Amino acid sequence: MRKINFIFVFLFFPFISLLAQDHPEVPAFEIKKTTLEIVEYAWGPELRMTLSGNAIPLLQESCLYASIYYNNIKIKDLDMVLPVRKEEESILSFQSTWEPLHSAYQSALPGYYEIVVRLSIHEQNQPIRERWNARYGDKIPNTFQTRVFLGSKDALEKKKQEHKDFYIEVMKRLNEIYKELQEKTQQSIKQRPFQPNVWWGWFQGSFLESLEIEKTKLERHKSKHFALIYPVTFEAMRQYVDVLVRMARFNAIDIYQHHGREQDVQNLRNIDFFGMKRFDEFVSHIQTLHSHSAKEMGIFLRKELGYLPPPGAK
Repeated sequence: MRKINFIFVFLFFPFISLLAQDHPEVPAFEIKKTTLEIVEYAWGPELRMTLSGNAIPLLQESCLYASIYYNNIKIKDLDMVLPVRKEEESILSFQSTWEPLHSAYQSALPGYYEIVVRLSIHEQNQPIRERWNARYGDKIPNTFQTRVFLGSKDALEKKKQEHKDFYIEVMKRLNEIYKELQEKTQQSIKQRPFQPNVWWGWFQGSFLESLEIEKTKLERHKSKHFALIYPVTFEAMRQYVDVLVRMARFNAIDIYQHHGREQDVQNLRNIDFFGMKRFDEFVSHIQTLHSHSAKEMGIFLRKELGYLPPPGAK
């Protein structure tokens, strides 16, 4: 039985501990200056990052890989090709600027951004790999990591509240859809004579349309921002939409069984219900989605919603 466990594993690889390496690191490069800033233009603000530093001459024309993280989630990968060393220089100096980092319609959120720069020898071209192996063998190059705070703490707190308000409203609307689903299910079970087109028309019509609207709002919220302040909550509410669709189909089995429509029941048996076989398992899963969201946002569900979701659950 396959069942979703609502555990988000956000992968963040800033460094592998030096003590855990079989081979010592080679100080192949250093980042001397890191700048992440909002630059105002007539057409609007743009997020710009500049990295500058030095590298050993052997790495000329190699590629460094920079990654940007927000809330431990990678949001951008960048390549930085190192120049050819000038004859009069004993070290290789480099500088790269990326602007804008985000899409034209996106905004960069205030807060801490983690920047990781690494050199992957096996991803370089053959001449560079051969030069490295001839000199350093199996030794690995160093990695660079730093944190940069963008904007102000007041601006961050304001954005946090805006995003909390957005998700709380999403929760309210989705729970109203949940409540309507249970009401329609009971009405269809009690209906005499049973009219399957009434249930199916509601499911295909206003029910799925309402969920599609909420899904679109979530996706638009994500696309408007270079990163998410509450990524766990975003995934939870997006999953809630999907769970409600599956729950409606699950409820349909009860409806059709109650009215002796075995062929309709069999047609629904092939649907993947995330391994959930009972109504209370759906409820428990929905509660878990809300619990993780509340923990991430630091809110009390009963205070914000007026009840513990989903509505009517024991």
